[in-house]
Amino acid sequence: MAFFTGLQRARIRPRSGGRGVIELDEGALRYLTGEGGVIVSLPEVVRVEIETTGDGPTEDDLFWLWVTPEGTARIPASATGSEKMVDALAAFSGARYEQVIAASGSTEPRLFIVWQKDRLLVH
Repeated sequence: MAFFTGLQRARIRPRSGGRGVIELDEGALRYLTGEGGVIVSLPEVVRVEIETTGDGPTEDDLFWLWVTPEGTARIPASATGSEKMVDALAAFSGARYEQVIAASGSTEPRLFIVWQKDRLLVH
Protein backbone atom coordinates (compact mmCIF):
# COMPACT_ATOMS: atom_id res chain seq x y z
CA MET A 1 0.00 0.00 0.00
CA ALA A 2 1.35 3.43 -0.92
CA PHE A 3 1.38 6.23 1.61
CA PHE A 4 1.51 9.93 0.88
CA THR A 5 4.52 11.43 2.62
CA GLY A 6 4.76 14.92 4.07
CA LEU A 7 7.25 15.86 1.33
CA GLN A 8 4.80 14.81 -1.38
CA ARG A 9 1.94 16.67 0.31
CA ALA A 10 4.09 19.81 0.49
CA ARG A 11 4.57 19.70 -3.30
CA ILE A 12 0.85 19.81 -4.05
CA ARG A 13 -0.38 23.34 -4.72
CA PRO A 14 -3.41 23.72 -2.41
CA ARG A 15 -6.68 25.11 -3.65
CA SER A 16 -9.54 26.47 -1.58
CA GLY A 17 -12.68 28.53 -1.66
CA GLY A 18 -14.65 26.19 -3.92
CA ARG A 19 -18.15 25.02 -3.32
CA GLY A 20 -18.97 21.82 -1.54
CA VAL A 21 -17.55 19.70 1.25
CA ILE A 22 -15.69 16.40 0.97
CA GLU A 23 -15.94 13.63 3.57
CA LEU A 24 -14.11 10.29 3.66
CA ASP A 25 -15.09 7.36 5.84
CA GLU A 26 -15.95 3.66 5.73
CA GLY A 27 -14.75 3.15 2.15
CA ALA A 28 -16.77 6.02 0.72
CA LEU A 29 -15.87 9.46 -0.56
CA ARG A 30 -18.72 11.96 -0.29
CA TYR A 31 -18.95 15.29 -2.11
CA LEU A 32 -21.81 17.38 -0.72
CA THR A 33 -23.17 20.68 -2.04
CA GLY A 34 -26.26 22.74 -1.31
CA GLU A 35 -27.86 21.22 -4.41
CA GLY A 36 -27.07 17.60 -3.53
CA GLY A 37 -23.87 15.68 -4.05
CA VAL A 38 -22.38 12.34 -4.90
CA ILE A 39 -21.11 9.31 -3.00
CA VAL A 40 -18.25 7.28 -4.45
CA SER A 41 -17.79 3.74 -3.14
CA LEU A 42 -14.00 3.34 -3.23
CA PRO A 43 -14.07 -0.45 -3.81
CA GLU A 44 -16.07 0.18 -7.01
CA VAL A 45 -13.59 2.70 -8.49
CA VAL A 46 -11.94 1.47 -11.70
CA ARG A 47 -9.96 4.61 -12.54
CA VAL A 48 -8.82 7.84 -10.88
CA GLU A 49 -7.88 10.83 -13.03
CA ILE A 50 -7.24 14.52 -12.52
CA GLU A 51 -8.45 17.00 -15.11
CA THR A 52 -6.89 20.45 -15.35
CA THR A 53 -8.61 23.17 -17.36
CA GLY A 54 -6.23 26.12 -17.34
CA ASP A 55 -9.07 28.39 -16.13
CA GLY A 56 -7.37 29.36 -12.83
CA PRO A 57 -6.63 31.15 -10.66
CA THR A 58 -10.08 32.78 -10.30
CA GLU A 59 -12.06 29.73 -11.49
CA ASP A 60 -11.87 26.06 -10.51
CA ASP A 61 -9.16 24.59 -12.71
CA LEU A 62 -8.47 21.14 -11.21
CA PHE A 63 -11.00 18.33 -10.86
CA TRP A 64 -10.67 14.79 -9.53
CA LEU A 65 -12.48 12.19 -11.66
CA TRP A 66 -13.53 9.06 -9.77
CA VAL A 67 -14.69 6.54 -12.37
CA THR A 68 -16.95 3.62 -11.46
CA PRO A 69 -19.05 1.30 -13.67
CA GLU A 70 -22.04 3.55 -12.86
CA GLY A 71 -20.37 6.77 -14.05
CA THR A 72 -17.84 9.45 -13.20
CA ALA A 73 -17.86 11.79 -10.20
CA ARG A 74 -16.14 15.09 -11.10
CA ILE A 75 -15.10 16.82 -7.88
CA PRO A 76 -13.33 20.21 -7.70
CA ALA A 77 -10.03 20.26 -5.83
CA SER A 78 -11.07 23.58 -4.27
CA ALA A 79 -13.88 22.03 -2.20
CA THR A 80 -13.49 22.10 1.57
CA GLY A 81 -11.75 18.92 2.72
CA SER A 82 -10.18 18.21 -0.69
CA GLU A 83 -7.08 16.76 1.00
CA LYS A 84 -9.27 13.76 1.80
CA MET A 85 -9.19 12.81 -1.90
CA VAL A 86 -5.41 12.50 -1.62
CA ASP A 87 -5.88 10.46 1.56
CA ALA A 88 -8.32 8.16 -0.30
CA LEU A 89 -5.52 7.16 -2.69
CA ALA A 90 -3.99 5.03 0.09
CA ALA A 91 -6.66 2.44 -0.80
CA PHE A 92 -5.31 2.12 -4.35
CA SER A 93 -2.12 0.09 -4.69
CA GLY A 94 0.14 1.58 -7.34
CA ALA A 95 -1.45 5.05 -7.25
CA ARG A 96 0.82 7.51 -9.02
CA TYR A 97 1.30 10.36 -6.59
CA GLU A 98 3.72 12.05 -8.99
CA GLN A 99 0.73 12.59 -11.29
CA VAL A 100 -1.13 14.37 -8.46
CA ILE A 101 1.87 16.64 -7.94
CA ALA A 102 2.22 17.33 -11.68
CA ALA A 103 -1.50 18.09 -12.01
CA SER A 104 -1.44 20.51 -9.09
CA GLY A 105 1.14 22.61 -10.93
CA SER A 106 -0.45 22.43 -14.37
CA THR A 107 -1.74 25.63 -15.98
CA GLU A 108 -3.06 24.09 -19.19
CA PRO A 109 -5.91 21.73 -20.11
CA ARG A 110 -4.72 18.17 -19.45
CA LEU A 111 -5.74 14.78 -18.10
CA PHE A 112 -3.53 12.98 -15.57
CA ILE A 113 -4.06 9.27 -14.93
CA VAL A 114 -3.47 8.60 -11.24
CA TRP A 115 -4.65 4.99 -10.97
CA GLN A 116 -6.38 2.40 -13.09
CA LYS A 117 -7.63 -1.03 -12.05
CA ASP A 118 -5.81 -4.06 -13.44
CA ARG A 119 -3.59 -2.09 -15.83
CA LEU A 120 0.04 -1.18 -15.57
CA LEU A 121 0.56 2.54 -16.16
CA VAL A 122 3.91 3.38 -17.70
CA HIS A 123 4.08 7.18 -17.99
